[in-house]
Amino acid sequence: MAALATQLNICGIPVQIRGEWDELRRAIAHDFTAFCTEEGACAEADSLEVELNQASHRRGWTPLLKTQRSTLFISPLDERRVCFFDQVAVRYRYAQRKAQIWSMQTEAAFEALYYVLLSYVGERLDEQGWHRLHGFGFSGKRRAVVLASSGTGKSTLAWSLLQNSGFYFYSDDTPLINRSGEMSAFPQRIALEQLPAGVHGRAFKRARNKTKYVLESESFCDRVGKTGRLQDIYGLIKTTPEEGIAPAPRHQFLVPLLKWLVLGYETPQIWELYLRLSPRDILSKVGILRSRLRAAHRLFWHTKHYIIGRDSEKKTAEWLVAHARG
Repeated sequence: MAALATQLNICGIPVQIRGEWDELRRAIAHDFTAFCTEEGACAEADSLEVELNQASHRRGWTPLLKTQRSTLFISPLDERRVCFFDQVAVRYRYAQRKAQIWSMQTEAAFEALYYVLLSYVGERLDEQGWHRLHGFGFSGKRRAVVLASSGTGKSTLAWSLLQNSGFYFYSDDTPLINRSGEMSAFPQRIALEQLPAGVHGRAFKRARNKTKYVLESESFCDRVGKTGRLQDIYGLIKTTPEEGIAPAPRHQFLVPLLKWLVLGYETPQIWELYLRLSPRDILSKVGILRSRLRAAHRLFWHTKHYIIGRDSEKKTAEWLVAHARG
């Protein structure tokens, strides 16, 4: 099967996508532009290879466990077979670093492909000591991250902040953190519920969530921040504190750091593919968990902590800009 014209190198991790599904090709090229490489630049032995098949997701596999989102099937020890949204079948062979996707539904197939890529890349980054933190990372005078649940406006806040000079962007959803407390950029995209005036983007129709619009990378690619120590952590809450932003006691950030860094909650990840029970994989995951705990410990003790009120989108952004500049 012919390779796609665009290959990816995501933070040093090569990925090849094969198949002739034009809509998915355009979507991948759009959303991962910051990581695109020339065809042939990825070494096949070191890269993840994903094969796209515009065909029925029904593979004749024997079901093992069904959840609200997915069905897990009986499979050999060195692979995992999963069906997502009752529309997309995925077979992932770990040792060969090969994944196959079957579906007739473009939006569902892209969503599964997106999660397969980020599951693989996230695991490789974990092994290198870089861990995804669910939050919005930025820098002004200091490097900072805003922690908040999905759907609370982190991406909108990121876009608002970038309209001001002197601010740089790490990720609207998953900046990278290491055990030394450094933050590095993971700017795969910015996705908003509405397109800003004069900005081009692509509609991303998700299976179980609202449609979002993924902005073209040209709108933020020259504002990507440099790796350095994370200094401030903001917690976005519904109750508005006096003056908009207020210092917060350290203990208020224990649970958020455990949830959004150590456990990886709300981080793009297919846990059916990530969690495996071989002795080697168990040891690897224990090592990753220890590294995440060390990173969380560093952030807990060596950053300043603030609570920022979630008022109107404009007002919250104004508070954050003023505080970050002050």
